[in-house]
Amino acid sequence: MFVPRSPLARPEVEPLVWSVAEWNAPQYYVPRDCPRMVFWAGPETSASDCIEFLGSARRVMAVEPGWLQKIHSATIVRYEFEPGSFACIDEVAGTWVSRETLAPTAEEVLMHLPDRIAAEGIELRAVENLFGLSQRIAGTTLRFSGNRLRNCLGA
Repeated sequence: MFVPRSPLARPEVEPLVWSVAEWNAPQYYVPRDCPRMVFWAGPETSASDCIEFLGSARRVMAVEPGWLQKIHSATIVRYEFEPGSFACIDEVAGTWVSRETLAPTAEEVLMHLPDRIAAEGIELRAVENLFGLSQRIAGTTLRFSGNRLRNCLGA
């Protein structure tokens, strides 16, 4: 059962059950505390930002090199829910929330995570200064979503 709760670091936040859109699920195919930045082109993205940051990739997940072995050896569980009680709070990031206690309708154990990420058309890149990259990406025309960036070595 998934019971609404506040983030541990922010107990003042309304208790919620969090979920993501199907297209954004691969962003979570890494260990929970892994800092990562996922970025992609949107309709407003400039050609120069695509060339500089994406290259030939459609979508990129950037992580620190120290997390690569952990990603390779990790096993995670992916849960599915009925969508009825969820409301979208961030369309770009594909983030949804529910105020109800929910039972998953399906669960899947995921292994070989880099292969799963690649199968979704996402290029996994190791970058030395992930926090710096996240700051640069935020100033571009790219669409992006960052997770656990407070865990970056340079944060």
